[in-house]
Amino acid sequence: MCKPSRYLIVSILALFLMQACVIIPDDDLSKPVEVDLHVGWENNNTGISYIGFSKLLININRVNFYGTRQEGSDIFFDATPPAPNNNIVLASGDNSVRIESFDLPQGIYTQLKWELTTGVVERGFLLDEFGLAYTDIVDEIPGKGMILSGFYQRQNGEQNLVFIAIDNNDLYSFFSSHLGDGSSAVLSPNNYLFSLFFKPYTAIETIERSAWENADTDELEFDDDDDDDDKKFGILDDDEDDKIEYILISSDNNSDLYERILFRLKNNLISIIEQR
Repeated sequence: MCKPSRYLIVSILALFLMQACVIIPDDDLSKPVEVDLHVGWENNNTGISYIGFSKLLININRVNFYGTRQEGSDIFFDATPPAPNNNIVLASGDNSVRIESFDLPQGIYTQLKWELTTGVVERGFLLDEFGLAYTDIVDEIPGKGMILSGFYQRQNGEQNLVFIAIDNNDLYSFFSSHLGDGSSAVLSPNNYLFSLFFKPYTAIETIERSAWENADTDELEFDDDDDDDDKKFGILDDDEDDKIEYILISSDNNSDLYERILFRLKNNLISIIEQR
């Protein structure tokens, strides 16, 4: 019987060990890696055409990071983003916006988790974004941490404004997808972009059309001076009466819809790492 060469055995063993792990010297485990943290939202890839979101507004009160490393101590920190970075506005066509930059120790991470806790989106900030024409709606949603705005097209062709107002002090957890195809993420001395994505269209895609048709509505009336179509979300025409129905979804209004949307929103969060 032919015996394998001793040199062949050593070569195979060395190759196996090289593939099995990535070794980072101990003195490098404390060296920082620069990370830019962004918050974003998905484009509509669900095929839903009767609902469109035009803006997402969120106030971020606290950022927590949890990192479990293969070697070296695990990493935890929390931070409060400084104003105005804590007020996030995402409009149609936006992908993500920057919150803050952080330094993380490099290493092999088997888990990377970010948590965002919402604060309160201030009344003045909402009026700046929506316009004074929406004062009545803004006054209905005090103390909220996140607001999604858009439209719903009814089966009869009419369009309603939609506002989804989510309570403040809510916690959103994002687990990072890893670099490459492995089960761990190697953060080496490079710059990285961490993008935390909300997926509002995924959150609503299982809600039946009848739930939207039967949702409670209210009516918003515009003054003669409020003739900016941009502030009316482009829904009103010049020959129409200056009033429109809207659907408000919150813990106090259409609460069944609110609970369903919030549950799916929290369970469809993603975090993506990109090396720069």
